[in-house]
Amino acid sequence: EETDIFYCLGNHDSSNGSGAALYAQELGDRFFQSAADRQEAAENGGNRHQVYGGYHFLAVECDYSIPERYTDATLRWVRTTLEKIVAQSDYSGEPIFVVTHSPVAGTTYGGNMDSARSLGEVLSDYPQTVLFAGHTHNPLNDERSIMQGDFTAVDTGTMYYICVESAGYLADGGEVSYGSLRPADASAISQGLYVEMDQAHNMRITRLDFYRDGRTIKNAWIVPAPDLKNKTHLLHYTKARAFDKESPAFPGDGVPTAEVTGEDRLRVTVPSALDTDMVHHYEVELVQDAAAVSYTHLRAH
Repeated sequence: EETDIFYCLGNHDSSNGSGAALYAQELGDRFFQSAADRQEAAENGGNRHQVYGGYHFLAVECDYSIPERYTDATLRWVRTTLEKIVAQSDYSGEPIFVVTHSPVAGTTYGGNMDSARSLGEVLSDYPQTVLFAGHTHNPLNDERSIMQGDFTAVDTGTMYYICVESAGYLADGGEVSYGSLRPADASAISQGLYVEMDQAHNMRITRLDFYRDGRTIKNAWIVPAPDLKNKTHLLHYTKARAFDKESPAFPGDGVPTAEVTGEDRLRVTVPSALDTDMVHHYEVELVQDAAAVSYTHLRAH
C-alpha cells in the first residue's frame, strides 16, 4: 500500500480501441493519485502525466489500428507535456521517464518488432528522457536491451515467456508465432527491472530473474545524471559497443562437425563457443564445389 502504482496500457488492453476508460473505472483509487488523474486516464486515451518522488512520469498509449502506433494527437500531447515540464521554474534537468508498450524502432534489441519511429522523433529533442517499453518479450540478458542515441531507451523484459527473432533461425523445438521464435523453454523465463535513483539523479537499473529466485542478471546498468549541454550521459550504452569486444571463439581444438545421417539429412554439431559476454547465434554455411548451397543461423540458448 505504500508503493505508488503507475500503469501503462498494452496491446492486450487496447487492441480493440483504447481501454483507458474501462481501466480507470475498474482499477479504483489504488492506481490513481487523484480524481483528476483518473479523469485524465479515462479521457486522454490512456496518456497520463504524474509526479512520483520528484520525477515526472508519462504513460503513452499505443494505437494498434495504425502502423505508426501513435496518433498525431498522442504525439502532440507528449511534446506539449514535455515542453511544460522543462519550462517549470523548479525543473532542474533531472530524468523524465516515459513509459509505453511498443518500443521505438532502431533502439533496443527487438525494437523493430511492431514498432514505429514517430515517438522517438519527439523524444530526440529531450535527451533527459528515459523510455521504458516492452512488447517484444525479448530476454534482458542481451546488452542491447538498453540503447542510447538521442535519448535512453530500455527494454522492460517479460514476466511470462520469452521470444527471440525468428528470421533465418532454426526453431530447435520451439514455435514461430507472430513473427517471433518462442523457444521450447520459453516459459522458464520471467524477468524485470529494479530502477534506483540517487540524490544526484544518477540511475542504476538492475535486471532480475524472477524465475530463479530473483537473482540478478549480469551487471547493473548505470546511467549518469543528464548532461543537457554536452549529452555525455548518452555515451555509455550506444551501438558502438558492438565494436568494443572480440568475437567469440571455440575453445581449444573444438570445431564444428558434420555427419550424414540419412538421405538428404546432415547432423551438424557445434561446440559451445566462449565469449566475454554471451554468444547470440552461430552461422552455418554448407559449401559444395566452392559454392554455398545452404545458409542458416543456429540460436545459442
